[in-house]
Amino acid sequence: GCGSIPFQMIHLANITKAASTLVDVNEVNNLIVVTDDDEWILNEMEQLKHEDSPWRVNVLLSPWNQDRNFTLAKERWSSYGRMGLQAGVHFLSSMEVVRNCEGFVGHFGSAATHIFYVNMCHQHGVNRQRMAVCPPFFDLRNTILLNHGG
Repeated sequence: GCGSIPFQMIHLANITKAASTLVDVNEVNNLIVVTDDDEWILNEMEQLKHEDSPWRVNVLLSPWNQDRNFTLAKERWSSYGRMGLQAGVHFLSSMEVVRNCEGFVGHFGSAATHIFYVNMCHQHGVNRQRMAVCPPFFDLRNTILLNHGG
């Protein structure tokens, strides 16, 4: 986890609920999820199918999870080898995909969340001929704290 709120406490239902506070789901209903935990997102997407959700969930699966023997994979694909390159391409591709999103839901205890959001602010500013214009955001730590009395 990050900080005092572990990622395991976050569910896709939390994310869709938060996203609904940022945009009109009748106008924007594509949800792009960036994660390095494919097993988590695939399970969460399966659970969301059983709910009456208007959201279409899109995800780029992480190259780190292609080899389930993580220790062996790290030895075989060091950060300077093929897997490191794939992980970098995955990260940058994910960032490019989310740059023009209408809103942002993230766990702001994560450095990656900050990187993605600042990049979005810059892109939204460029689109409006300004230095930075940040889209609306929701920090999932707020939902988790409220739901669990933190």
